[in-house]
Amino acid sequence: MKKVDWTYRTTDKELLPFGAGSSLVNPANVDEEAIWLSFLTGDEESLVYIYKTYIDKLYTYGGQFCRQAHLLEDFIQELFFELTDKRERLSNVKSIKGYLFASLKRKILRDMRRTKREELVDDGFLFSYEKQSHAIFNDLKEADFRLVFQKVNQLPISQREIIFLYFYEGMKYSEIAEVLDVKVETARKHMYRALKELRAEIGSQLKDFYLIPILFNLPVIS
Repeated sequence: MKKVDWTYRTTDKELLPFGAGSSLVNPANVDEEAIWLSFLTGDEESLVYIYKTYIDKLYTYGGQFCRQAHLLEDFIQELFFELTDKRERLSNVKSIKGYLFASLKRKILRDMRRTKREELVDDGFLFSYEKQSHAIFNDLKEADFRLVFQKVNQLPISQREIIFLYFYEGMKYSEIAEVLDVKVETARKHMYRALKELRAEIGSQLKDFYLIPILFNLPVIS
């Protein structure tokens, strides 16, 4: 497959290196369905928006399955090449992030299972504790936070993934279901089981169960 250098596929004056931080934030009032429709009709500005908004997120998410940076870069470049090459045949989507995450995950898993050139990582979606990020919770001790993170990281990788998608990426259950290739109700059940297990582990050791607000800013190890 022909490789596309996405480093310079931008109309901005300041060109971003591949994987660099994006200066374009995805504001809540952006109509991504409209952006996707514009992209399907060949609008290059919509393509730039999609690339700059999600490139770092794709690296973080894809890195949980593939640890080799050069392979991950190939997967992401191929993903964007296919988007532009097949855009006329693509369907409408409600969530660009959900579509990109699901597409990248399928691409990585399919290639690795086919080539067996790298074993799938079994330590993905591990979360790290950052003291400063939770200074607002003054009534909790550092040991309490570390306990939460320890218990989260002891969950099965599938449960850590759904916690990452819901709390860290802020995805709706409909988006998570697309990424996990399951029904929406199944995604809800997976989350319920993960939180139920954490509550059983942590609830007896902490006076109050602070897991939910803590996880909203949970930093993931990339």
